[in-house]
Amino acid sequence: MQLKDDAMLIARLIKTVGGKLVGRIRLQKTMYILQAAGLDSNLVYQYYHYGPYCEELADAADYGAASGFFKEEEVNTSWGTAYSVYTVNSKASDVDALPEAFIQLAQKAADSGSVVLELAATALYLSKEEGVVDVWSETVVRKPQKAKDGRIEMAKELYGELRNLCPQLPAIGG
Repeated sequence: MQLKDDAMLIARLIKTVGGKLVGRIRLQKTMYILQAAGLDSNLVYQYYHYGPYCEELADAADYGAASGFFKEEEVNTSWGTAYSVYTVNSKASDVDALPEAFIQLAQKAADSGSVVLELAATALYLSKEEGVVDVWSETVVRKPQKAKDGRIEMAKELYGELRNLCPQLPAIGG
């Protein structure tokens, strides 16, 4: 069952990054980057408002939490929105971490700021999936509010760090 396999992959990611992953956006972008680096997964992404998005991954997150593979807690912010905090539980304690080649990459992505990670994942998506050459300029066009205040430069730096950890990630231009 693909949904269960995808939920187990999420549990493995959560375990790999220390047992806690904050945010659905961070989950989506981290998994996209891992897949682009060669992690075996059948997830299909499309461009969405927050960058690369996979409906099957969102469904797997819901399934995994409902089935007890991991816990999802919704935390309300002071400005009226909510975000998810994923943690491993006893049912996932015997789940293996991700393969060694992806551990540092997963940890770096999961520890990054969600907006900067979103910008880096968007640039990767634009290069890999849409063939955009100047991905950073296009990312600024598509996400002008998020790309300001030095965040596009931080995203470029983050992507460079991710590539240093995992050279299988493609070089992106711009």
